[in-house]
Amino acid sequence: MRPKAQKTMFYHQLTDDIVITKHQDYQLPPDYRYQRSATFNAASHLLQSLVKCAATPICRWIFHTKIENKSVLAPFRGQGMYIYGNHTSPVGDVFVPFWLTKRPRVLIAPVNLKLPIIGSLLPLGGVIPIPGNLHQYRPFLKAVTGTITNQQALFIYPEAHVWPYATTIRPFATGAFRYPIETPAPVFCMTTTYQHSRWHRRPRATIYVDGPFYPDESLPPKARQRALQTTIHDCMVQRSQNNTYEYIHYQQI
Repeated sequence: MRPKAQKTMFYHQLTDDIVITKHQDYQLPPDYRYQRSATFNAASHLLQSLVKCAATPICRWIFHTKIENKSVLAPFRGQGMYIYGNHTSPVGDVFVPFWLTKRPRVLIAPVNLKLPIIGSLLPLGGVIPIPGNLHQYRPFLKAVTGTITNQQALFIYPEAHVWPYATTIRPFATGAFRYPIETPAPVFCMTTTYQHSRWHRRPRATIYVDGPFYPDESLPPKARQRALQTTIHDCMVQRSQNNTYEYIHYQQI
């Protein structure tokens, strides 16, 4: 018999933001800089190296996580790539990219920059906050493109909002799939699933990595973007069947 969920959380729409903070409506300041100084970049490299060392023990022993099929990334080490994932852990989703790759960059909502303690360190950790106005969009896209040309991995959570321990794949933001069309690189997905733990109150997690996927070059750009979105979504829905424990039950109202 499957263990009973520990709690129930309610939502109206699948696009709701479940985790609410007092800075929920925070937007980037007009003078936010996506391009940084050499000193900042050196400090960022140091911090990311430290996080990389800590990521494996944190993911394994604190979040009880294991990764399946990680070998599909091996032929693409040292290349730019896109990795899409379902957003189910406010903290774990910060460390998993460092477990999977070296010096990753992660698209985040600006509100994350206001998190206590960790928020101010996130830019040093390699995050790219999503802009709130058109004036910031060009330097944002330059940072995204630079990630690929610098042979780094760009992690994207297309569900946009974190739903802790969610076991279903929510709708994806179509705009999240424009980047592989504009700056081509291999595309992967990672699907986090949850299983009951005999030894811990919270569930253990298994992450499945799949790919590479490539946009269909025979299609027009917009259709190519939608087709890639469908391919990634379908793959993650299939992997989500490996969820065997619903730690939090989400109920629509």
